[in-house]
Amino acid sequence: MNERHQGFTLIEVLIALSIVFLVGVALFQGYRTAMDASARAAASVTSLADIQQAEGRIRTALRSGVTNGEWQSGAENLSWDAELLDNPETVRGFDAENMRVETSGLRIRLYQVTITLPRGRTDQIRMLVPEPLL
Repeated sequence: MNERHQGFTLIEVLIALSIVFLVGVALFQGYRTAMDASARAAASVTSLADIQQAEGRIRTALRSGVTNGEWQSGAENLSWDAELLDNPETVRGFDAENMRVETSGLRIRLYQVTITLPRGRTDQIRMLVPEPLL
């Protein structure tokens, strides 16, 4: 009755397979979560680049005296309208939260810009635009 068995029982094999399966599922979920986060980060970077491009276009238009416009970004149509809020003589620093301007030697204009995004969304920003040097 003291026979030695060489090998694994069916229960030991099933337990080992279950552990390997659980580890595989955990690794796959981690990989999937990382890929989702990567896709969201890429979309965020693209969105930020579009916003920076829009800001540059608006600032250029405001410098030349144009106070509204529209353009197409990919498949989306965007439009904007700007209102002159203040025209301080000069600026050195600007506190956007308190709308405080410190003086120096550069003339600026302060605009309230309303951007109309797709599906009727709007966003408002305040933008300082230096006057062109003559």
